[in-house]
Amino acid sequence: MVGVVVVSKFITHENANEFSGMVDYMDREEAITNNNISLSIKGVELNIIERKLLSVINSTGSTDINTLVKDENLKNMICFEQKLFNKKEKLTRYDSNYIFKKFFNKNGEFLIENIEKSFSKTRKNVDTNELKKEKTRINTRLKKLESLNYVAKNEDNNYILNEKAKEEMKNFSGFEFTIYDSNKILKLVRDNKYLKSIQTKLSNDLDIGTKEGKYNYDYINKRINNNIKFGYIEEKNGKLEITEKGLVAEDKIINPHRKFIIEEIKDLELKSDEFKREKEIVDEKYSVINKLEYSGMIDYMDRKKAKSNNSKEDIGLFTDNKDLLDLTEKNKLKNLFNKCQNNGGIMWHDVISFDNKFLEKHGIYDSKNKVLDNTKLKEVVRDSANEMLKKEKLNESAIWCADIHYNTDNIHVHVSTVELNPSKTRGKRKPKSILAMKSKIVNGITNNNEQYKKINDIIRKDIIENKKKVKSLDNIKLKKLFLEIHSKLPDDRKQWTYNYNTIKHVRPLIDKMTDIYIEKYHKKDFLKLKEELKKEEVNLKEAYGEGKNNSYKQYYDTKMKDLKTRMGNTILKEIKEYDYNLNGRKIKKNFSKAERKIFVKNSIVAVCLKKIDRIMDNSYEHSKNQRDYEKSQNEIAKNEIERN
Repeated sequence: MVGVVVVSKFITHENANEFSGMVDYMDREEAITNNNISLSIKGVELNIIERKLLSVINSTGSTDINTLVKDENLKNMICFEQKLFNKKEKLTRYDSNYIFKKFFNKNGEFLIENIEKSFSKTRKNVDTNELKKEKTRINTRLKKLESLNYVAKNEDNNYILNEKAKEEMKNFSGFEFTIYDSNKILKLVRDNKYLKSIQTKLSNDLDIGTKEGKYNYDYINKRINNNIKFGYIEEKNGKLEITEKGLVAEDKIINPHRKFIIEEIKDLELKSDEFKREKEIVDEKYSVINKLEYSGMIDYMDRKKAKSNNSKEDIGLFTDNKDLLDLTEKNKLKNLFNKCQNNGGIMWHDVISFDNKFLEKHGIYDSKNKVLDNTKLKEVVRDSANEMLKKEKLNESAIWCADIHYNTDNIHVHVSTVELNPSKTRGKRKPKSILAMKSKIVNGITNNNEQYKKINDIIRKDIIENKKKVKSLDNIKLKKLFLEIHSKLPDDRKQWTYNYNTIKHVRPLIDKMTDIYIEKYHKKDFLKLKEELKKEEVNLKEAYGEGKNNSYKQYYDTKMKDLKTRMGNTILKEIKEYDYNLNGRKIKKNFSKAERKIFVKNSIVAVCLKKIDRIMDNSYEHSKNQRDYEKSQNEIAKNEIERN
């Protein structure tokens, strides 16, 4: 399962009639499908069966096995490729219970005359042509069985059974549900619910006064009794019903390639669940967008058939500050999209596809009643859209609109963004921006803030803060490394920062100190941290999928690196204090009276400068906050004017 998939596109003003056409496109009555199938999934070449399977999935819009097994082309292709079953390549029940038992004697020798005897036993008159056809069928099969080493020819050029055949015949003893039961017996039960009515029908249809009629009547009744005995049919007060076991067995007969298709779908999902989700989105035929106005996307997003939902809440287009746009607001938005296009701007379009089970797990979707928490999802989309604006540094004139769609297997959200005063000439966005957008979505849905806080508290409060209370020089192992690091650090104390390139030669020693300290003082905390990180890794894998780079593992590595960095800087700070006490005070003692006055004066100046810096910082922050507040007030006023 991949919880969230994001597919992003962009359209330039040269490639569309009007940006407002995107609005109309998003509100069209039906989604357009596309039958073009990619020949590979993330570099993995698909074989002919996989390509055909994807084609059927694409044309039907579903991966439901009941839909797929109805496709005759797919069925024929699978049978032709012999990937599922090839009964002719091994001994079958037909070989064991019909050919071997009827036409071979106790010594295992083939008797061709038994074919004629079998025919005459069940038929009043033996049809010469039918008998000839039966002999040909049996001889053809015997040749195949000879090539498979089940039979061989003796000196008289007659077929005899091998030990291999005798041994495998044991596997076919007893009753087996066959195509005859599916097509004949179960059909009888469906057409005639009562055993009495079945007997009446058989008596009317079969001439039981003849050998053939009596044989068929007895055989059918024997099959009915065996179906009852082995649980494929159930008898209650003379009434017959097909059991669940019978339905499953029938399905295997009718759709023998069902199991293979299920396995193939699973294989495709293993290759990339994201591919199917992305394909589902791309199959809405974005090439059509290029023929539309930018504002057509708004109508496309707002089309009714994509938004059927049992929720009592209103559903439709929403923006950063509006939960549901009315017709007037929608038209205003379309005009703004066209303004962007007329100004030579770019329109970005993102589709966020959710795994419904992922949404349900986190309490946002009720699959039973098909109800979605629109309010929560809109909140998440807002955060992600605004994060994308921030990461891409789009200017203040950027606006976006979004809508939630339900017309595919996965609930998904369309988000379209434009700049009224274009600042970008390049449509392609940084991968980090899309990832940041996706991260906001995942965090918003999973409510990972609490989990992240728990992890950060273990690192910062439980481990790092306590290190400040523990003196490295009080521990023999730590002291030895502490002094060694101090002796190898450069003279410039400004460079004594963990990630500074000039101290990379002592970084392994610092990490070793970290390991010793954690093992000695925080073993349980570290185990708890790893446990929490592994939990989060599972959550992220579920949300992001495995992907090419296994990005879900990055969080674990990042947090471990964060721990080492913070511990490293804490150790280096302790070394700085040690160095100051060791060298700084010695310098003071050696000062002359005049030098001491200068030192004190400089120290006072340094303190004053620090205070001034703090005052300036506070003043700047206050000024910045004031500007932000005024800006938000202006935006509110602007929105009021637009509404009126």
